[in-house]
Amino acid sequence: MLDEELAIKELVPFRRSGGGTVVDVTNVDIGRDPLALQRISIATGLHIIMGSGYYVKAGQCLPEMQKRTEEDIAEEIIQDIFVGVKDTGVRAGIIGEIGCSWPLEECEKKVLRAAGMAQKETGAPLNIHPGRGEEAPAEIIGILREVGADLSHTVISHIDRTLFEPENRYMLADAGCYLEYDEWGTEGYYPESLSISDVLNDTQRIAHIKDLIAHGYGKQILISHDICYKCRYRAYGGHGYTHIAYNAAPAMRRRGMNEEQINDLLIENPKKFFAFR
Repeated sequence: MLDEELAIKELVPFRRSGGGTVVDVTNVDIGRDPLALQRISIATGLHIIMGSGYYVKAGQCLPEMQKRTEEDIAEEIIQDIFVGVKDTGVRAGIIGEIGCSWPLEECEKKVLRAAGMAQKETGAPLNIHPGRGEEAPAEIIGILREVGADLSHTVISHIDRTLFEPENRYMLADAGCYLEYDEWGTEGYYPESLSISDVLNDTQRIAHIKDLIAHGYGKQILISHDICYKCRYRAYGGHGYTHIAYNAAPAMRRRGMNEEQINDLLIENPKKFFAFR
């Protein structure tokens, strides 16, 4: 996933399909490259929203991370947003993807609290990668509440492999959070090491979304491809960045979703979520 020219080639069809913005929540410890994102944006004509923060324990529990305080991590995120990453001048537009395991590691709790503190200071949207457990999102939002984070400007990602019980989805939405279905084009099972949860197919994702809309949560849903493996690229046989536009959206129409509802998913909900001072 480090090939700039291939990234440009993969994104051109997305631009032609009507896409205008890419959200890249690759953060500090999983290979973020602000200047590369800037070059890709110029080459494709796409807006790119860059993330800030840290991912799961493999990156966070290094000795240097263990020594850092919540305040120090929060200040780094705030600088990324208001000033830019180091001397690049490239600023982040979202906090995240903040990685969480299940159960949460202590270092992850520290980074989660720091992310919430930074969001409170900046007003930036916050993206959380939850651990694989029905209880995981509830624990996360409890910690975010403790530091004064704005849950109405927070999205819990990977709902399609995390929350299988409807009541847990409603609870999360009632707390004010956005719910993100972000594995469109992926179905079946994770590799054996991650196979504690199944993966929905696109038809099941649509059913979940229709149910949420029916319960009044249609303005709190975001969707994405979560392209983080080479096998998701068209060059390696995957659907690429156009799958939602060319396949998922038409499937929503066939299954009874109207244009206003689809427009909310593709335009209005992200437009509201990504706006901040």
